[in-house]
Amino acid sequence: MASELIVQTLKGPTSGANANKVIIPSGQTLDASAGGVTLPAGVGGKLLQVVSGSASPGDSSITSNSWTDTSITASITPSSTSSKIVVGFTFQYGMFVSGSGSSYGGLRMLRDSTVIYGSGSDSGNLYTEGAGSGNHQYRIMSNMTYTDAPSTTSQVTYKIQGRLFNGSQLTLHWSAMPFSYTLMEIAG
Repeated sequence: MASELIVQTLKGPTSGANANKVIIPSGQTLDASAGGVTLPAGVGGKLLQVVSGSASPGDSSITSNSWTDTSITASITPSSTSSKIVVGFTFQYGMFVSGSGSSYGGLRMLRDSTVIYGSGSDSGNLYTEGAGSGNHQYRIMSNMTYTDAPSTTSQVTYKIQGRLFNGSQLTLHWSAMPFSYTLMEIAG
């Protein structure tokens, strides 16, 4: 049967080699997952964890005028509700234009199902224009970074969606160019 110790203040010894320290022995963990840790004023901003990696899930070719999920996604479980998450995705995208027309596309970032970054119109998004006859495809490396405040200690998933506003095709992360991600939890 587990025991419970209720205290208001923990203090280490005032002298000696470990003066003013409360030590958690090697092999032991202080588990605050059911609650949280409140840092003193001015102590926020410390890096708590980093989740990073890359993947080559194949092409995401979007021909729809509706927002469409891509395979660009990454997850993290914050350790505190006051934490900020710095989300960074690096990927390649391309706009395909048939003939001499124009193509407009959009990208946006979501936390789970909530849009947190990106434009809802073709203004300020991706644009290509074909010159003359024939098909044209433009490929560009992109970095999308956003600082989020999810206010949870449950796992959150960040992802990229894309759509066409006008044109032929928006393609993300060809198999020859994997996307990469970095999620950093910063103490609030």
